[in-house]
Amino acid sequence: MAAETEIIRQKLTQLLTQDPYLLQVFPSAGNIERAKLSRARLLLKNAKDNKVDLNVAIEAAVAIEVVHLATLIHDDVIDDSPMRRNTASFKASHGNKSAVLYGDYLFSLAVNHVQATQNSACASVFTECIHDTCRGEAIQDLILSEPNFSPCTEDLFAVARGKTGALFAFCTQAPALIRSDTPEALQAALKEIGYLLGLAYQLADDVLDMAGTQENLGKPACNDLRENCMTTPLFQLMQEFNMNWQQLRSRYLNNENELTEYFLQSASYKTMKSEIDAVKDELDRLVGVCSSHDWEIQEIVAYFWGEYVQNRLYTLKDAECH
Repeated sequence: MAAETEIIRQKLTQLLTQDPYLLQVFPSAGNIERAKLSRARLLLKNAKDNKVDLNVAIEAAVAIEVVHLATLIHDDVIDDSPMRRNTASFKASHGNKSAVLYGDYLFSLAVNHVQATQNSACASVFTECIHDTCRGEAIQDLILSEPNFSPCTEDLFAVARGKTGALFAFCTQAPALIRSDTPEALQAALKEIGYLLGLAYQLADDVLDMAGTQENLGKPACNDLRENCMTTPLFQLMQEFNMNWQQLRSRYLNNENELTEYFLQSASYKTMKSEIDAVKDELDRLVGVCSSHDWEIQEIVAYFWGEYVQNRLYTLKDAECH
C-alpha cells in the first residue's frame, strides 16, 4: 500500500497545482505530505483485496481526498478555526471569503476529475456522496440548534451518516462500481458499511469531545457545546436533564468541566456506548453479506474499527474510573 499511497500524494499534488492562477494559493491548502489519506487508503485496500483495477481506483481515491480537503477548508470557516494540524488554516491565511471560494473550487475540481476517470455509475455515486456530505453539514448548522426544532436521535444519526459517512460510503462502494459486475445486494451492503463506519467514527468523536482531554483531542473538550453544535451525546444529556438546547448551553457553557465529569458517570454515556456497539453488530452482519458474495471487506472493517473507534475510545478508560 505504501507505493500506491505515494502515487496518490503525487497525483493529488499535480491536480491541485494544475491551474496556473490558483497554484499560488496551494501551499495554504494543507500539507499533502503529512496528510493521513485515510479515505484513499480505505478505497485502495478495498480495491486491492478484491482485484479491482488499481489505476482506476487510484484516480477515484484522489478525487475523494480533494473533496475531503474542501470540507476541511469550509469546516474551518464554520468553526472559526485559526489552526489546522498545528499550522494556520486556509481561512486564517486568506480570510473567510477566499476559503469559501477555494473550497467551492475544490468541490468542482473533484467532480471534473471523477467524471474524467470513472465510469458513469461510479461518477453518479460520487456526486451523491458529495450531496449527502453537504446536506448533513447544512442540517447540523442550520436546523438542529434552531429553538423551534425538536430533534430526535434519528435526526442526529442522519446528520452523522451524511457529513461523515458519505465519503466513506464512496470508498466502500467505488471498487465494486469500477468492476461494474457487482450484484445489487452487494452494492447495497457495501454502501451501508461505509455509512456505518462514518457514523461510528462521528459518534466516537462526539463522545471524545464530551469526555476527552486536550491531549487526546488536540483541542479543548466540550468544543461542540461552545460552537453551538448539537451532537448525539449532548442530545442524550438534554433528554436526561429534561432541558432544551438553549437551557443546556446556558447552564454548562461556563461549566464544561462539571458537564464532562457528569457525562462519564451518566446514563447518556452508557447509551452512547450501546449505540456504538449496535453499529458494530450491524457492520458484522453486513460483512457477512459481502462474504456470501465473495467480496473481501472484513479486514478493512476490523482495522477501521480498531483504529478509529475502539482505540480512540480506549483513552477514556482511566477517566471512567475517577
